[in-house]
Amino acid sequence: MKKWLSAVPLSLMVGVSVQAAGENCDDFVAAGMTCFENGTAAKADEVNANFKALLGEIEALKAIVASGQAAPDYDSGWFSVLTPASNQVITKNHNLNAFPTQYWIWFSPDDPPSDKIYPHGRGQSPNYNSTAGMSWEQPHSIAFSETEISLTLVQDQAIGRFWDSTTWKTWQSGYWKILVWK
Repeated sequence: MKKWLSAVPLSLMVGVSVQAAGENCDDFVAAGMTCFENGTAAKADEVNANFKALLGEIEALKAIVASGQAAPDYDSGWFSVLTPASNQVITKNHNLNAFPTQYWIWFSPDDPPSDKIYPHGRGQSPNYNSTAGMSWEQPHSIAFSETEISLTLVQDQAIGRFWDSTTWKTWQSGYWKILVWK
């Protein structure tokens, strides 16, 4: 099956203003993209990385639109997470100036996701297995302020887990994406 990229301006597809290079590099850098200054040569790998980031965002938006749900007010983008050797807290600024009413945390072993994503909306209770003992799903706990989300990670616990009906699939590293609504 072939995939086609429409020639619709990006600003119409994702509802954002598109600016000339160099006018507002902060937005590009915050999105994990390279900002190209006017009159400078662009490297193919940087341009391709920008397109990869944009295509990932478009795919996420298509999934949200297909669900009939409003787009989130905050999207962290995919960020790398590793199983910590000691307990740790990850803090992200959502800057909503309000307590969120809904959130999702998506896990993927790959960035961008290539097979499946594993969503969960909250830390799960422990699972007891007589062979493996007690096991928690990460993040262990979550707290919101009006401007931040804090995720507590417990040492030596898997970052991603999925029960495939016969055994637990676990990952010690991967990527999370946090979506938050006002």
